[in-house]
Amino acid sequence: MPSFPSLKAMSVPDWVLGFNTANWATVDMDFANGRYFGDTLANLLSCSRASTGYALKGGGDRGATLVSFGTNTLRITDHGLLVEEARTNLCVQSQDFITTWTDAGSGITALANQATAPDGTLTADKLTVSGGGANIQSGTFTLATSTSYTVSAYFKVSAGDSTITFFGAGDGNNFLNAFTLIGAGSVGSSLTQGSATVISASIEALANGWYRCQVTGQIAAGGANARVIIYPGAVSNAVFAWGAQAELGAFPTSYIPTTTATVTRAEDVVTTLFTANTLPGWWVARFTPFALTTTARILGASGATSNAPMIMQWSGSDLRADGAGDVPLIQVVSGNMAVTYENRACFTYDADGLNFVIGLNSLWSDTEINPGTVYTPPSVITVGGKAADAPRMNGYFTRVAFGHTFLTSAQVQSLTTP
Repeated sequence: MPSFPSLKAMSVPDWVLGFNTANWATVDMDFANGRYFGDTLANLLSCSRASTGYALKGGGDRGATLVSFGTNTLRITDHGLLVEEARTNLCVQSQDFITTWTDAGSGITALANQATAPDGTLTADKLTVSGGGANIQSGTFTLATSTSYTVSAYFKVSAGDSTITFFGAGDGNNFLNAFTLIGAGSVGSSLTQGSATVISASIEALANGWYRCQVTGQIAAGGANARVIIYPGAVSNAVFAWGAQAELGAFPTSYIPTTTATVTRAEDVVTTLFTANTLPGWWVARFTPFALTTTARILGASGATSNAPMIMQWSGSDLRADGAGDVPLIQVVSGNMAVTYENRACFTYDADGLNFVIGLNSLWSDTEINPGTVYTPPSVITVGGKAADAPRMNGYFTRVAFGHTFLTSAQVQSLTTP
C-alpha cells in the first residue's frame, strides 16, 4: 500500500511545537536554531534598543565568542535571543589598560593590542608582572553605600602560572576574589578589606583560552573613589586583559565597551508584531536567566504600567500568570527554576478566559487562585518584559511559541518537560 505523509508534514514543519492538526503552534520562534514558523522573524518581533550590544555565540567545549549587534537589532545567536535591562559600565577605558589605568605597585608593564580579544579584534592588552604584590587600577568612579555592584573582565594566560591573584573593586574598602585560568576555570578565595563584602564570584570559559572573571560585592561605607583592581599574580606572570566592567547590579550583564566616559547599554524591548489577544490560547517560553529576580516578567504585556495582564512571571518560588491589575490567576508552586539550565514554561487559557493550566519544568497546576476572574490576553507581548514593568527577566530565550487552542494538563506537562 502507498504511504502518505502526515497532515503535519503537509502543512507544518516537524520541529514546530504542538500535538495534532488542531494544536500546532500558530507562531514558533526557535531562536537558538534560527527557525521561525508563522511568518518571517521581521514580521514576528521588533526590537528597540538605543545602543549597540554584545551576545555570546558558539559553545560546546569552551567555544564561545562575543558578537556585536547594532542599534535596535535583535541579539540572536545559537545561545538564543538575549534580552537585558539597561546597565552602565562605570569603568572607563575598558579595553585600554594604559590610558587612565595606574600601575599601583610600580611592578606591571602594560602593552597595548597584543592579542586577539574575545570579539575577534586585536585589542587585548598584555599585563606583565615584575614586582611582588603589583596591581593595576582603573580610573575612579563612585559606589553607593551598601549596594551591590558587579565587576568583570576578560583574561587569558600569556606566561607564568594560571592564577589571577585577586580581582575586584574598591577604594581601600575592597571586595576581591582569586581565579584560576585553566580548563573550565575555577573560583578561588575571596579577600575583603575595610567595610567591603564579597557576595558572589564566578568564572566563564570562552574560546581560545579566554575567561570572564566576575565578582559581586558591596561597600558598607560607600566608595567615592572606587577603582577596578587587578592583581595579575606572581613575578613574571603575564596575562592578556580586555573588557573591564563595573556595573550597578547583583549579577553581570553583557560587555559594554567604554573609552573616555562611562557608557550605558539601553534595555532590549522586544515586542510581538502578530495578533495574540485571542481566546483560547497558549504560550511556551524556554529560557536561561542570569538571575532569579522576584516578580520578573518572562512574557509580559506591553502596557505603560505593570497592571496589565501578564502572560508569565517568576514570583520567587513559583511561576504565575496574572490578570489586569496584577490579580493572580494561577501558579505552579515549584521553586525549581534555575540559572544553570534551560527552563521550560507554559501557560494556556480557555475560550472563556476562566480556566487555565500553567507549567514549569514538568510540574503543572490547573487550580485557579481567584476563581471567576476573567483573563483578557494583552494584544502585544514583551519577551522578558521591560523597564516600565520592572523587574524584568534578563537572559537568553531559546524559544517562544504561541498557539490558538486550550491545552490539556498533560500537553502542558509535555511542553515543559526537558
